[in-house]
Amino acid sequence: MKNWKCETCGRYIRVKPEKIEKNSKVVFRVCINSRCHSKSKAVIGKVLERKGDFFYIVCGVDFYYVNFKDLYPINAPVEFIYNMFGECYCD
Repeated sequence: MKNWKCETCGRYIRVKPEKIEKNSKVVFRVCINSRCHSKSKAVIGKVLERKGDFFYIVCGVDFYYVNFKDLYPINAPVEFIYNMFGECYCD
């Protein structure tokens, strides 16, 4: 995760959705609902296409349509890292 740290302030740089390219691996969460409970799991998939703020993701035989706010590259820090250590606002 060193390449996600800002050299100036030492905080973590937020993922920019325009930097996520076709065929790159991403991680996102999927909710699984059953009759008695619901849970979520992390899914690793590959970007097929981008349409505005949404990405078409393939994972095995399943296809997903995911908002850019809900996914991040496989080597990027997750949301709680930004909350714990701070987000870079340098330009």
